[in-house]
Formats: sequence, C-alpha cells, structure tokens
Amino acid sequence: MSINWTPWSFPAQGSTAPGSSITVLPASTTGQYALFISDPNGYIYTTAGNPQIGWGDWTWVAQGQAAPGSPVTAIPLANAVNEYALFIASPNGEVMTTAGGVQRGWRTWSSVAEGSTTPGQLIAAAPINAELDQYALFITDPNGYTYWIAGDAKASWGDWTWIAEGQASPNSPITALPIAGTNQFILFTTGLTGEVITTTGGVAGWSPWTSVRKAALRPVSSLPPLRFLKQTSTGFLPRTPTATPTGSLATPKAAGAIGHGYRKVKLFPGHPSPPFTCQPTREVSWLCS
Repeated sequence: MSINWTPWSFPAQGSTAPGSSITVLPASTTGQYALFISDPNGYIYTTAGNPQIGWGDWTWVAQGQAAPGSPVTAIPLANAVNEYALFIASPNGEVMTTAGGVQRGWRTWSSVAEGSTTPGQLIAAAPINAELDQYALFITDPNGYTYWIAGDAKASWGDWTWIAEGQASPNSPITALPIAGTNQFILFTTGLTGEVITTTGGVAGWSPWTSVRKAALRPVSSLPPLRFLKQTSTGFLPRTPTATPTGSLATPKAAGAIGHGYRKVKLFPGHPSPPFTCQPTREVSWLCS
C-alpha cells in the first residue's frame, strides 16, 4: 500500500523553538485541528484549521508565557465547542493553567495549587472523569520527586501528593495512562540512573516504584528448539527451518522489502548457532521462547 503525502506547508507562519513539540487536538469542526505552541520567547499561541482550507491567525492565549520551547498540554473541555484546558510550566517552573477558547476567550492563567517543576517540563494529564472535566496531573519537581494532583480543569484542585516516595532524574516528564475499568493510573518515568521505572495507583495509594527490566532468561536446559511459523487464515502453523549458505539466522522482512529478504535475529543463549535461516518468503518469524 502506498501513501501519498501532501507537500509540507507553513500553518499561518507559526514559529517555535527548534525541537519543540506541537500539541494537536481535533477541533469540534469536522476535519479541523487546534494547534498549541510556545513561541521562541515562550509565549503561548494557538490556531485552528487544516491544510485544505487553511489556518486561522495565531492568537496569544491569555498573555501566557512559559520557558521558550516549552510543550503545552491541552485537554478538550466537555460540553464546550472548541474549548480546552491548558497546562504549562511558567518561566520559573510554576504549574499554570487556563481554560477557554478563541471564540469566548480564555481565563486568566492561574497556579495549580502552587505546584512547581523544572521550566520547560511537560505536564502530564490523564482523565478521571472527562465528562465532568476532572483530571489528574503528574510532574517531577525541581529535585525530581514525583508528584500528582487531581481536580476540576475549570475550577479547583486538591493538594499535590508525593507518589510512592519516588524520585526521577530531574526534569524527567511522567507518562501517565488511566487503567481501564478502574480509577487508577499506570505511570512511567526515568529513574536517577536512567532506568525506566513504573508504578500504579491513585487516590487509595501507589505501589512502589519498580524498574521495567527485560524478562529474565530461562536456563539453557529449559529452552525449546527453534520453531518457524507460517501465518495462515486460521492462525500459525509450525514450519521446519532450512539451512542456507549464508551461515546466519534470519527472518524475512515484510512483504515488498528490497534485497534478499533477510534480517538478523538475536538468539537466546544456548540455542544452536548458525547455519540456520529461513528462505526469503512472506512467512512470519522465528520463535525463541
């Protein structure tokens, strides 16, 4: 399948710091999008439109300012047309918020319970009850300690709470996702030594932060032989591997790939060394389990 891309265009001549992220949300008008940026001086701007019909003018959001190049977290407000709650870290690191839109205007930027983070950090947001505009925010403070808060994106917030006595590398953002069917979240961030760490929890408390490590390999004696699988309409069927003069273990690339169709595969310790390989077909993969 081929994908045809339109030429790159310049949405209303907007500008931000090189390397900055662009926040994009679907606008209520079908096929249009709302964009949010901080410009090279940190001022917060928004526009809406699409490449086909064009873009509106960039407008300053409630005279807000963050550190240059800061990301803008945006959440669509329930029961409001083209209105959003925005969150940024101010130039001195204070967590700030506003809500509104271009048509009806924006509220004055205000502090989220005097929370503080590193200037330029992403403020993570996850829904608690999106229909009531209730959200949770997650940050690391200037020392890397992990904090969260819950509240109403249009009204009041609770208190910032330390998450499982966690500490990340300073300026590390937190990635947060709601756990389906619960009122809990799963979080990920970067630990002090660079490892990926995670916790789950919510209002009732948090599990200890743990490292996301590779699964431990089983002893060599317990490893089964290599298997090759062929994809069929009813599932996967075993195939016998075949040897070739290449002397390396490989799997075929995706259909349509150029070249001889092989790509190398890392084996678990203890599996037989080459020569084992697969023929260049559309069959799926070696399994080393």
